[in-house]
Amino acid sequence: MTADRYRRSEDVAFRQVGDECLLVPIRKSPKAEMAVFSLNGVGAFVWEALGEPRSLEELGAKVSAAFEVTPADAKRDVEAFVSRLLAKGLAQVEA
Repeated sequence: MTADRYRRSEDVAFRQVGDECLLVPIRKSPKAEMAVFSLNGVGAFVWEALGEPRSLEELGAKVSAAFEVTPADAKRDVEAFVSRLLAKGLAQVEA
C-alpha cells in the first residue's frame, strides 16, 4: 500500500458548512455508502491534498509540516485515514 499513489474519488463532493467539512457521495459506486461524512481539520487537509495523486509518504510529510505531529505519527494516521476513504469508495488508487 505504501508505494501506491492515491487521489480523491471524482464521485464525491466536498463542502464546508460553517466549521464542518463534509464529504457527500454524488454517485452510487459499488463501495460508496449514501451518507454524508464529516471530517476534522486534519481530514479536510488530507482530502484537499488528495486533489493530486500522492503517496502516503507525501501525505504524511504534508501533515507533519502543517500540524504539530511527528512524521512517523503523521504517516501512520494518514495511512489509516486513506484506508477508510478507500473502503468507503471516497478515494482510489491512481492508475
